[in-house]
Amino acid sequence: MKKYQLIRKIDFLGRIVIPKQIRRSFRIVIGDPLEFFVNQKGELILEKYSLVKGLGSLLDDIANPLHEATGSMVIITDRDNTVYVAGASPEEYGQHPIGAGVDKVLASRTGVLENKPGTALAAAILEDDERKAQYSAVIIEPILLPEMAVGTLCLASREKGRSFGDLEVTLAKFAATLLAKNISAYDE
Repeated sequence: MKKYQLIRKIDFLGRIVIPKQIRRSFRIVIGDPLEFFVNQKGELILEKYSLVKGLGSLLDDIANPLHEATGSMVIITDRDNTVYVAGASPEEYGQHPIGAGVDKVLASRTGVLENKPGTALAAAILEDDERKAQYSAVIIEPILLPEMAVGTLCLASREKGRSFGDLEVTLAKFAATLLAKNISAYDE
């Protein structure tokens, strides 16, 4: 992790500007919730808050039945990392940086269905390039709030010859919408 020493003054309303290079490094954008902590040393710690991770056990309640119904891996991400996985090992998929495919879906706010093994998008759920050509089918659906996409729900299969159709797309959209509604209810 880069170490920065930047000094900023608090204005008369108690605000402080987070420098652009820090916002860029930590992918902090307008509207991102930030969490403040004070550790035992009395140091103030500022951390990005994951609205998706904040759903807790609901992730389990949605991802596991979806995995059982589709027989595919279910990977839920926030804007930076994987948050929850069903149907694959947490060591392999848990808390990894997102890949370019997920990043693209977050930016476009539009879901993607890919049924071609080894394509760039199919390999791009996670940042790790070792997964290239391991998926035969991928669905990435954004978890949308009115102001931004806060994460994604991904279905992925490694089964040779497997492809996803309208049923899996509908299930993924429904699950992503359900997560978004619960974030909105929690956020109010």
